Amino acid sequence: MLIVGLTGGIATGKSTVSNLLQQQHHLPVIDADILARKAVEPGTRAFNRILSTFGHDLALHDENGNVTGFDRAELGKRVFSGDEAARRKLNAIVHPAVRWLMVKSVLWEWLINGRSVVVLDIPLLFESGLDRFCGITVVVATEPELQLQRLLQRDSRLSREDAQGRIASQWDVNDKKKLADVVIENDSSKEALEKNVGEMVSQYFSRSRLWTWILRIPPVGLAFAFVVFIQRSFSRRIREKKSQ
Repeated sequence: MLIVGLTGGIATGKSTVSNLLQQQHHLPVIDADILARKAVEPGTRAFNRILSTFGHDLALHDENGNVTGFDRAELGKRVFSGDEAARRKLNAIVHPAVRWLMVKSVLWEWLINGRSVVVLDIPLLFESGLDRFCGITVVVATEPELQLQRLLQRDSRLSREDAQGRIASQWDVNDKKKLADVVIENDSSKEALEKNVGEMVSQYFSRSRLWTWILRIPPVGLAFAFVVFIQRSFSRRIREKKSQ
């Protein structure tokens, strides 16, 4: 199986590319944001740890007093207000839970559905080091000012300062571009974006049916994944040294 790591900055158009891969090219997409919500549902270990770490006043209740979730907007203010320690604490709670759900989803697509390609839609692909498990990494990028304007349009509740804080909480898109195998620039029209995505799929995501079946054999697939992991780890070290 070819694992494609898809990432970008907030409001650069990553979700649009993810939808195109699903709807136009019929590829399975495992969305880390969706898994992150599932990982912190009421009753889960991660949910309880978030409340104990950031405050039980974040809990939301229904009319009967049952806990239904937590106030994500308020949590976002506490985490993205420039408190780096708070952001690291949240990541330490959520990321392991999301990774486990992600592993199960990939195995399901590989062994049960027989997929030859699966896309991992992960905002923090490089920050979390998950790019090492991907055969190809793709970054969706845009100009900084356009990125800021798109974020403000998407969430009218954010002030310009809040939006800049959320962008700054992630790696700079230009740093991600240096580590990526494929860069999709999203500064133009949706039609241009669709064309770029189609060309990427044709060039990088095609594999023979025989090779697909060979990789479904667990020992072969796992051995191939191990080789990819070693190659990407080595390649990333070289790229990081060159960028310093």
